[in-house]
Amino acid sequence: MSLRLNACPAGRINIHGAASGLPVFEMSSADAGNTWLREDGPALDGVDVYLAADSDAAGAAVHLVFATYASNRMQYVKRTLPADGQAGAWHTETFTNRKTAQHYFKGFDVAVDSTGTPHVVYGLQYASSQDVYWSAELWHCRPENGGWSNELVATRAAATLDAAFHNPQAAWRDGVPVIVAHLRYNVMTGSDAGSQLFCARLDGIAGWQTELIAQRSDGYAGSDGDIFTGLSPDLAVDSAGRIHVSFSDLASWHVGGYQQAWMGQMRYAVHAGSWQLSVPFPQDAAAHEALGRSIVLPTVSGDEMAFVG
Repeated sequence: MSLRLNACPAGRINIHGAASGLPVFEMSSADAGNTWLREDGPALDGVDVYLAADSDAAGAAVHLVFATYASNRMQYVKRTLPADGQAGAWHTETFTNRKTAQHYFKGFDVAVDSTGTPHVVYGLQYASSQDVYWSAELWHCRPENGGWSNELVATRAAATLDAAFHNPQAAWRDGVPVIVAHLRYNVMTGSDAGSQLFCARLDGIAGWQTELIAQRSDGYAGSDGDIFTGLSPDLAVDSAGRIHVSFSDLASWHVGGYQQAWMGQMRYAVHAGSWQLSVPFPQDAAAHEALGRSIVLPTVSGDEMAFVG
């Protein structure tokens, strides 16, 4: 089952989710969670319950995207929320991404622009056969001319390593999309060989501009070195246009020829003219301290931050 707590009109809490073989559902509360109402929406059409969601600027609709990692099938569901005595509504459509039998799906996200248009980003790993190294692809798609467009944002390949954009996250800044992702390299047997925190921003003239926000861990490492970072990114943009990213490092050891690794500590990057990095929640890799996914929550103005991990 996948669940998502979503922004909604003042005084209302909405949770959207789905379980395999069941319709998308909405749980809503107008009294701070004391009582809940449930409404079922459309059934998922040939997709799993991997879920990404975002709300439009007015909080009047929630945009949900479901996908299955085994195929190129994705399903978009728009939930117009009840407001001012008006009933809510559901809209759904299915679209395809660029995945083929030679691709592995590596995660996706959805962000809604100021016009209420959803934009989906997703990562793929591609190889023409199992005998060559895998390259990374990052894609962006949106509704266009009655269908969904697919635009290649970035690719990465290494001569003797596999590459992939994992867990891409999307947000909007000054009317254009921003994407961050965990860019991971691994040897053919699967062990990590290095990773970075990757960023892509759309320039209306020059197209997609890419950069690495972080290339090394910060005091959290194993005997394999400090070349593993950018894991589990989360992205937000405040009203001043500052980009906020939380992410983690990876500590890696090889013992008896096998990798032992775990993700830990919470790191933070903010862009206001240039990238500034810090470690709000440091951990000790040698003591096996670890951390799951982190979330960055700036206030609207961006003057104060909250981190959840």
